Amino acid sequence: MNNKIIKTLVLLFALSGTIHAQNQYIDANLGGGLHSLQFDPKIGDHSLGWGGRIGISYSYFFNEHWGAGAGLGLAYYQSKCTMNGLDQSLECDTVNDNENYLLKSYYSGWKERQEMLVCELPIGGYYQTSINNGWDFVGGAGFVLQLPVWSKYEVTGGSIKTEGYYLDQHLLVTDLPHHGFGTDEKRYEDRMETNIGIGVFAEAGARYWVKDNLALYGGLYGSYELTDAVDGHNPKLHDANGNYHGTLASNQVGKVSLASFGIKLGVTFLIEKQKRH
Repeated sequence: MNNKIIKTLVLLFALSGTIHAQNQYIDANLGGGLHSLQFDPKIGDHSLGWGGRIGISYSYFFNEHWGAGAGLGLAYYQSKCTMNGLDQSLECDTVNDNENYLLKSYYSGWKERQEMLVCELPIGGYYQTSINNGWDFVGGAGFVLQLPVWSKYEVTGGSIKTEGYYLDQHLLVTDLPHHGFGTDEKRYEDRMETNIGIGVFAEAGARYWVKDNLALYGGLYGSYELTDAVDGHNPKLHDANGNYHGTLASNQVGKVSLASFGIKLGVTFLIEKQKRH
């Protein structure tokens, strides 16, 4: 599916370049607002995060109102989650004759923060119309290719108490650190395994022309990733060997999507204007 979308966008962009544009613009902008990694943990709560983006784009209009454009930018996303509750799974003790036991992990105020920096390549269609006295309305929508540049998770608080209940013996082991049972209060920190993503975006705002070839822009924007931003979702968050895998790579969550909604400000440069005959 991803390959089909990318091929379609490239084809549309190539075909549009053969059409003589009426107006061509370069926009430089920055924005900020809610920039969150969206997910739903099984035994915890998710908190939205704040972030921002900076970018530059080029657009060309085939007629007075309709055009297309592409851009390049960097966007920062973050989120937090707090885990409280019991996570248990059936495990096999390879040391003690492959005996089955229930691994019980009790999370108490376990806090983790996730961050991601993404290179974004939007391409879409745009509509503009003159309002009055130097004001224009501009709106657009399309697809965005999201390329992860940097990512990180960090545990900032809480504890995990691990117990083992051996079914055949009806034995509960609560404090045996060398066997993986006890209390863990380590502040884990590591990179995340991320994926290239494809999302959709939309924006709308107004331009005010302070000169014939220079305008100020202000508006709203939003985006949502259609694919999964993080690889994995298979291992237990805190496994039987005492390894911590990070919330987004564990079986605590399913799909993770980058989502944003905020305010964008910028400047627009008119680089070519064709008169209508």
